[in-house]
Amino acid sequence: MVAETKSRLTAKEVPPERWHEILTMAALVQREARMEEDFYKASRVFNNRLDIGMALQSDATVTYWTGLYDSVSTTDADRADPDNPYNTYYYTGLPLGPISLPGDLAIDAALNPTVGDWLYFVAIDL
Repeated sequence: MVAETKSRLTAKEVPPERWHEILTMAALVQREARMEEDFYKASRVFNNRLDIGMALQSDATVTYWTGLYDSVSTTDADRADPDNPYNTYYYTGLPLGPISLPGDLAIDAALNPTVGDWLYFVAIDL
């Protein structure tokens, strides 16, 4: 699995020193956006937030630490927990590492976010 991931990143000409960052962003995009057509926009939102030092505010990172992977929401207490190193409500910047194994499209979205100045997106359950 590691060799395959390295191969995918190398094929996309991602320098090794960016692998961790790109995989972390791609995993975040994949878990938050859920629908592939939204990956590039979600990537833009997260990159815009990083650019201005804004918290990423991702429920997916919070639930990764709590182990509630299927949950799409968090509590006020979860979001305020400084003991959760993946808490992107409490801590700014990317989380410590990837919260899932991202697919090729999520990796591409992390590398090539769409153009836009958005800071927010709304998740809906259809």
